[in-house]
Amino acid sequence: IFKKNEFVLKYCLYLQKKYYGMNLFGYEIKRKGANKKLTSELQRPYPSFYSIKSVDIDSVIGRFAGYAGSNLYTIYKEISEVQFPINFIVERAKKPQIVIKSFKTDEVVWDNERLNKLLENVNPYYSFKDYVAYSILMRLINGNSYCYAATDPMFKDKLYKYCNAFYVLPSHKVDIKTWNYNPDLYSGKPKEEIIKGYEFTNGLRYTLDPNCILHIKDNIDFDSRYLKAFSRLQSQKYPIANLMSVYEARNVIYTKRGALGAIVSKMGDATGAVAMTPSEKKQLHDDFYANYGIEYDKRQHVISSIPIEYIQMGMNIQELEPFKETLNDAVQIAGCFQIDKELIPREDSSTFANQKTAEIKTYSDVIIPLVEEELAYQSRFMGLVNDGFYFDALWDEVAVLQQAKYERETSDKVITERCKIEFDSGLITLNDWRAKLNMEAIDNPIYDKTLLEMSESERAIIMSLKSSKKLTLS
Repeated sequence: IFKKNEFVLKYCLYLQKKYYGMNLFGYEIKRKGANKKLTSELQRPYPSFYSIKSVDIDSVIGRFAGYAGSNLYTIYKEISEVQFPINFIVERAKKPQIVIKSFKTDEVVWDNERLNKLLENVNPYYSFKDYVAYSILMRLINGNSYCYAATDPMFKDKLYKYCNAFYVLPSHKVDIKTWNYNPDLYSGKPKEEIIKGYEFTNGLRYTLDPNCILHIKDNIDFDSRYLKAFSRLQSQKYPIANLMSVYEARNVIYTKRGALGAIVSKMGDATGAVAMTPSEKKQLHDDFYANYGIEYDKRQHVISSIPIEYIQMGMNIQELEPFKETLNDAVQIAGCFQIDKELIPREDSSTFANQKTAEIKTYSDVIIPLVEEELAYQSRFMGLVNDGFYFDALWDEVAVLQQAKYERETSDKVITERCKIEFDSGLITLNDWRAKLNMEAIDNPIYDKTLLEMSESERAIIMSLKSSKKLTLS
């Protein structure tokens, strides 16, 4: 801007003289002596020089295609490496059967018509499973999920009884309005005295009562002004920027290509190199395009009547290694969602056994805890806990978990049969047996003795239990 607009430059210099050290238009302007080394100089015939230094940190640590919370949803929709780990979690979060249990008996409640209807259709458009999955989706993309009960706030303690529709709002279209610009979050005041409302913009603008909103945060943000959490994707700014750059570069190379190299003359005389004449350039150009190429009816070997040399100007696909960079970025992004790199689709994919092991681990470490946490939030929000109920997830029908359970039971059976022989032979103790089944040791002297080390009375106890089939490891 400064170089193109002389008037703006002169005006900035005037202001700088008047208010020394001001920051103008995002730039820090400092006076420097003519003999000092300048970071960036404006080559103007003024008595002294001025350096213009950007104070934006991104100009220091590298340029990238930046993004903000408002367009994380667009990035999720348009970049597969971002979409994959999120969808991996969300799709599997819909696998379990969602039921309602009683706190008293911890058993499934089947005969409550109102609760069963809620599980069937949480609103006119999708089921309770979809509702839970959509809430998790918003948490993973934007760091915040906003669930809305479309009813009067006076029913806040029994929403499940009096609300016929619950919705998950698009997080990127929700803003939190507070009574004060900078609220005191540590005053102990109830939520209603701090939050004025949740403003939702979707063509129309709605202000929703705080008692009808469940705000679930993916993490903690200590910025007290906004009451929002930050997205995990914000930590992936550079991998995402690299992906954008790699895809752009690949597209340019494949579609436009540009000047990949130069053909220069090797002709010369006694004085040195001689440039080609315009007619020689035209002849060479016509020969190349007319006769040579990778088409079927063209030749692959160049025979030129003019001495020439080829100089490569840019990098090719192999030298840029875009596929390696893409995979590295995908691993980084998946890692922030705790998705193992073995699960990322790629050409040199992992073995099926490794993928299955990684998927089972993701269920136990990520998906099941995330769903259980979501259901606990919903149980309190909808008022089920006030009447002694809660939502729970049953994972019995998930194929990969069922197979893993069967394989574990089969393995335990084989281990038990072998350990029984070793125990009867006096080679191991009962606690040794338990350890091989990954069970905790029991603090009882008889469990730390082999059969040969036991007294007659202790062996009698063991034999009695074995004959009655009551010898267990529990």
